[in-house]
Amino acid sequence: MSVVYDQHHLFYEGSSDMSSLGKYLLTIVLTAFSCELLQKLIGLDSSVGKTVKMIARVVVFCAVLTPIIPRLNGDMLLYIPEYADAARDFVEAGKSFAQEEQSAIICSRCTSYIFDKAQALGAEIAIELEMAEDAPYAPQRICISGRVSPYAKGRLMQIIENDLGIPREDQIWTGS
Repeated sequence: MSVVYDQHHLFYEGSSDMSSLGKYLLTIVLTAFSCELLQKLIGLDSSVGKTVKMIARVVVFCAVLTPIIPRLNGDMLLYIPEYADAARDFVEAGKSFAQEEQSAIICSRCTSYIFDKAQALGAEIAIELEMAEDAPYAPQRICISGRVSPYAKGRLMQIIENDLGIPREDQIWTGS
């Protein structure tokens, strides 16, 4: 078997060190590229985008550290499960935060939609919208107060039921 050396005789062709280094660099580049692509798809303007950006940075950092972790001495390896637990808790907190933000955005949009429809019908209302606990992206109950004609009330009840999926029994109306 002929062996081809490079000019500095560091890595010869077919070296397992060279192969490992290539895989390591490829892993980092693909991880960084994937994280960047995900960030571009989601966008960085929203709080969800900022959370994704932070998580992507952690993922790239972990990809960079992958060859170091197996070489840690035994004492250092004892701390890794604690960091893994902390990372899991951090990810769960991020997911929870993202769900709360998404729920708040949907609540705001639903409220604006109802206000626009009420205004078009000549009604002056105040709205309290309650989101579902088990499905944080769905409105569950609404409380509407203010001056509303019987026709406008009937139309709004129908719009809320058809467009937002809130049944009439979960629509609480106060005022005239």
